[in-house]
Amino acid sequence: MLMGVIEIIGYPGVFFCMAIESTFIPLPSEVIIPPAGSLAYQGKMNIYIVILCGTLGSVAGALINYWISIKLGRAVIVKWGKYFKFPEVRLVKVEKYFNEHGAISTFVGRLVLGLRHYISIPAGLTKMRLDKFVLYTFLGAAIWNAILAYI
Repeated sequence: MLMGVIEIIGYPGVFFCMAIESTFIPLPSEVIIPPAGSLAYQGKMNIYIVILCGTLGSVAGALINYWISIKLGRAVIVKWGKYFKFPEVRLVKVEKYFNEHGAISTFVGRLVLGLRHYISIPAGLTKMRLDKFVLYTFLGAAIWNAILAYI
């Protein structure tokens, strides 16, 4: 059934679902990319286009979190973080770490379950350069999507 849905939504659907997956909305990439990879194995899709669409969708969704974090993140965390055991002093430590290690953190973060959806938040909070953010997000997401597609 899932493969039938993926076949119907095609490449645009893979892009859109992976964009959703990279935001706050819980839609695991494991239910999108492997069925698309299976369809590619059957000759119904192209594996390279699946990986590309999934990766571009991942970048699009990550950019949404990035921009939300730039616009709202710091103010929200400063105001409400203390109620969630995340006071401003902890935010400053995260910002310092991310300013020093943001590129590698973004790249590796895209490969870690549970972290991959949220790694865009510190990138936005620290106003990581957009070109670096997109590059490392793209590379990490491409590796993740290729692994899932070939599985």
